Amino acid sequence: PANKWARLRLEMNGTTAAIHLDGKQVASGKFEFRPRDVFIGDRPEGNFIACARDKSEFFSGQMDHFRIYRRVHNDFDAVGPPPLALTQMQEWSEKDQQRHDDWQSRRKAKDAELRAGKYGQMQKEIQRLKRDKSIDAAAQAARMDNLQKEAAVVRENALKNAGLSGANPYLGQKAADLFHFQKSLKYHTSADWDYRTKAEKEGEIPAKTKKWLMRVRGY
Repeated sequence: PANKWARLRLEMNGTTAAIHLDGKQVASGKFEFRPRDVFIGDRPEGNFIACARDKSEFFSGQMDHFRIYRRVHNDFDAVGPPPLALTQMQEWSEKDQQRHDDWQSRRKAKDAELRAGKYGQMQKEIQRLKRDKSIDAAAQAARMDNLQKEAAVVRENALKNAGLSGANPYLGQKAADLFHFQKSLKYHTSADWDYRTKAEKEGEIPAKTKKWLMRVRGY
């Protein structure tokens, strides 16, 4: 339909083909074509999304995303969303790493400063209360709870004033690993599957788990 987002799914199993629009089948018939018939083994990619193989007949519209499965699932809705490694490409640079490391260093220094000041004294008092057996249990719990809340406020205010509250806003090594991993990903051959699982075991690429590859990619 024009001027409207739609979910389109094409299923080909080597015998039949079916088209589903927004979860409902709208066409089906005999169709013996299999994607691997034109994309065998480790040959270079020769097919495109939204245009013909000769780069003509471009799709007239907008495409939000696409996913390619190795097999036709009985229940595509149960497959779930794609893993973040496939949908959220994070740009990363060495400068990002420097900013990340600098933020971490400043956060570590601020934490050390807090432990040496009022926040640290409050933490010591909390530990002393934990060990004190002479206080009524209910009163002890109440005092500890109040102290923990006060200590949390002291720490959060100090971090906010230093611009160090929350998680590190700069991309670090995990983002770098994900970035390089995403650039190296290939999904088209069983040989590549063997390569990736071997590389994972040897620590050459970040852990990604066979589970989502089998669930989402259909291996």
